[in-house]
Amino acid sequence: MAATTSKFRTHVFDSTEEAYDATQTGYYRFKEIPNEEFGVEVLKAAVYTEVYDGDLLCVPTKGVYGFLYEAWPIAYPDTRLPGTYASGESGNVFHSLKNVALFLADHPQYFDVMVACHELYQLHH
Repeated sequence: MAATTSKFRTHVFDSTEEAYDATQTGYYRFKEIPNEEFGVEVLKAAVYTEVYDGDLLCVPTKGVYGFLYEAWPIAYPDTRLPGTYASGESGNVFHSLKNVALFLADHPQYFDVMVACHELYQLHH
């Protein structure tokens, strides 16, 4: 395949609800930062991250892989039945594409992103 996941920003989440929320507001992750100035080898710092259009979204515990389309998290089509499905207690949703060919005809810029989603899905199944 021409596209590889390494050329896309990839975000990994513990739940689909966490992933959805992050697409709407961004999220914090703890990152270890080497720092001897404070007498410790590593500091843990909260780093704010935003999810951008075309970024990959991964929820391995649920088998959901997808991408952000504008403001909408889209699940890779083979991970769920077509249509919309709920992803958490608050009713946040990922969407799936009913017609991939039609979507790509209208939005060809997402072709490589969808190939990368397919690669991620294949890696974990």
